[in-house]
Amino acid sequence: MRRMSGVVAAALVAAVLGGSARADDAARLAQCETRLEARDASCLPDDKVPVSRAALFRAQEDARRALDELVGFGKSGIPALVRAAASGHAQMRANAAWGLGQIGGPATVDALVAASGDASPAVRFEVALALGNTASAAGLRALDKLSDDKDETVRATAIQTSAYLRDVLTAEEEPTPDKRIAALVRIAYTGPARARLVSYGGDAVRPLIAALDDTDRGIVSGAVQALARIGDARALDPLYNHFDASLKAGKAEIKFAQGLADFRGREVWPFLQKLLAVDCVPAVAYALDRIGNFDHPERLLTVTNFLQAQVDKGAHTEASRAGETQENLVAKACDILGRVGDKSVLPLLTKIKDEAPPADKSIVKPTAEHAIAQITARG
Repeated sequence: MRRMSGVVAAALVAAVLGGSARADDAARLAQCETRLEARDASCLPDDKVPVSRAALFRAQEDARRALDELVGFGKSGIPALVRAAASGHAQMRANAAWGLGQIGGPATVDALVAASGDASPAVRFEVALALGNTASAAGLRALDKLSDDKDETVRATAIQTSAYLRDVLTAEEEPTPDKRIAALVRIAYTGPARARLVSYGGDAVRPLIAALDDTDRGIVSGAVQALARIGDARALDPLYNHFDASLKAGKAEIKFAQGLADFRGREVWPFLQKLLAVDCVPAVAYALDRIGNFDHPERLLTVTNFLQAQVDKGAHTEASRAGETQENLVAKACDILGRVGDKSVLPLLTKIKDEAPPADKSIVKPTAEHAIAQITARG
């Protein structure tokens, strides 16, 4: 991965970190960057990366997890993303632009403006989306230039994003923080408004919780996403209670479960365990995805117990139904155990492998076989 030259990288690091990070955080940051760099060579050829977010993480789950972790560090993750933005591969540069956009704020604008002239339309597409989250007039100027881009998708994205960013900058003209937050909540259905609300942190939590009762479902969805990214524990009970109420009413609003799964604070753990017990496959799938990537001492036991319960009711022996689009929870749990399990789970995985339908009927058997191979290889 190409490194940014000297002065720019050093200035960004100094400005963003403002001093030395704690040793454990610094070590985790270094590990994330190392994992991201390790995926650089496996990127798609530049001419094979379409102008589409769908291609960014294809066959790069390790890179996606490393990016998610870097984003979770907030401003401290920006220097590593800036270095990723100097990669020789367009797919990695696009990944980096996505990550910078997820962090957002003025601290990301210089790197994104620099990337707005990238030769790859896939990178410029991600930059056009990310610039909306900078809450910056400089970001708006870069978007205005991208509005004349030679690529139609980049051009359309820049035009739409610039309109959203203008709304954010207008809201920021309100005379007090409370009024600015209130104005942003009213347009929380847009990504730039959500990014700006996240930057207000705890001050935005109460208005966002109140917005969960709004009649405009777009505002509700935006409030859920903003609360998840802020990661303030005050939002956990309201998010779960709204999901639980919708489930009991027979109209499960999955956005609340997804908000809990995306919640950045570690306090979400007991709520993820509660989601595992609900009778709603998409909600359980979201919870499993988050638990699988959650470095928690109870993770292995939680996933093992969940999988054992699925086996006890015979879910592992069911063939996929024609046209089935729901997540296969057994396969998802097997996959997690393959990544984080030890030899203690091999008997359970072996039972699943032996009793599951053949591969042409269900993905459970091959997933269990792969998990066994992963654990065995680790010794």
